[in-house]
Amino acid sequence: MWNLTIPSTLKAYLDTIIIPNIMFRYDDQGRSQGLCGGKMIYIGARGGDYSQGLQAKFAFDDQYMRGICNMIGIDDYQSYVVNGVGGYRRHSVTDLFEMNKMDIESMITAF
Repeated sequence: MWNLTIPSTLKAYLDTIIIPNIMFRYDDQGRSQGLCGGKMIYIGARGGDYSQGLQAKFAFDDQYMRGICNMIGIDDYQSYVVNGVGGYRRHSVTDLFEMNKMDIESMITAF
């Protein structure tokens, strides 16, 4: 379980491949400038429902991935996050997958 963020292995991977002067550089004012460009889709799942209200402020996974993309110059960022796959869920994980499968496939095809 990764509470409110991304898996540590994904974080370690990003920390390994995001190299200064290859994926980004700093300008004279110390701000990062992305060198990559391109597109990214982040697909995630959350145990609870963090899609709205106060809970939405604590869902850092999408914010983190969007920030990383911003830093390395990926401006075309989209995300699709399924909420409520944890222990209290109203549907099975299989049902949740099936309910969201068409949306995800459509998003990827259009991207």
